[in-house]
Amino acid sequence: MNQAVSGPILTTDGIPLKVRLQKAEDARNQADTMLHTAEKSLEEHGDKISDAEKKAIKTASANLRNALKGTDTEEIKKKTQELVQAILFNIANQSTSFLPSYF
Repeated sequence: MNQAVSGPILTTDGIPLKVRLQKAEDARNQADTMLHTAEKSLEEHGDKISDAEKKAIKTASANLRNALKGTDTEEIKKKTQELVQAILFNIANQSTSFLPSYF
């Protein structure tokens, strides 16, 4: 006999599945936003930073893209943070903002 499930479906660590899926979607959306920001920033301001700094941002972007191919939300968050750090490092070292003009 089918029994009705009462309450939310929980993951193995006790977190409701709906919450887990929402967090994963949020992490992916943030990652996509940061990738777009990095690309736009390099396009607009790439001539104002060194080749080493460009390489750091491109490497962090590639690592994040690879993380997005998988399903590990924590890895996506970690790689997103690494990209943020690469961008912030360049902002701190520049007299002009490295962020796109819409920020």
